[in-house]
Amino acid sequence: ILGPLAGPDWSRANSLDEPDEQDAVRIVGGNLTAQDALLWQPDGEEWVQTDLNDLISTGCDWELYEAHDVSDEGGWIVGYGDVDPGPGTVLHAFLLTPIGDCPADIDRDGDVDTGDLLDLLGAWGGCPVGSICWADVNADCTVNTADLLILLGAWGECGGGGGQIPQSVQDCIDKFGFGDPI
Repeated sequence: ILGPLAGPDWSRANSLDEPDEQDAVRIVGGNLTAQDALLWQPDGEEWVQTDLNDLISTGCDWELYEAHDVSDEGGWIVGYGDVDPGPGTVLHAFLLTPIGDCPADIDRDGDVDTGDLLDLLGAWGGCPVGSICWADVNADCTVNTADLLILLGAWGECGGGGGQIPQSVQDCIDKFGFGDPI
């Protein structure tokens, strides 16, 4: 049995990925009663169930109903859900991608640099529904100052330790060597 389910709920497992080096697999599916997309992963002898809605930002106005597949490489998950929960259902397919260890590397070239900064500034504002919004570094469905500060704090090579999120203009000047502020 994949994880404990409270109450009279029905669950369905739809797909599993290939075993990793430790023979662990991920299984995706859904809770048919509550209409929640689910992920099951082993933790020792037990299966841990995760509601995928708990892994996405509440600011994105998505309710994920069912997951249908998980990729062997990278753990990308596809399924369907309601893009604007409330009166009237608007079902759409979704793609969940792991953020990874370097979410500020918007252009995915291995470092956080001017290219990423320009991508972030070019995407400033709300993320369009149904779009891939890589510049939304903190996954709140809006590209704003919070994303900019995370990007500046991670400036440099990915995996190089990054740094602290700048707290002031002086922090930025110290980090990037812009000289004295005017």
